[in-house]
Amino acid sequence: MSTVNWLTLPEACDRTKLSESTIDRWIKDGRLISGVHYGGSGRLRRFDAEMLDIAVRFQNDEEAHQQAISAKRRAIFGRKQAN
Repeated sequence: MSTVNWLTLPEACDRTKLSESTIDRWIKDGRLISGVHYGGSGRLRRFDAEMLDIAVRFQNDEEAHQQAISAKRRAIFGRKQAN
């Protein structure tokens, strides 16, 4: 099983050198998914560091982006079992 390195929005911006508005747009466009964690101060968005790297690396190649995301999901969740 793969371990996920979760980043806060400021950490994600620093890692990718992107603005918060760009990351928000990528979430709205479906290029990036944020995990939501609830803490004492309310909703806190977290981002998978490796998924951020994939989104940046393949931002101009949709097919390669989808293939990389699928590979990451398989690594985390495994292959679907056929009934």
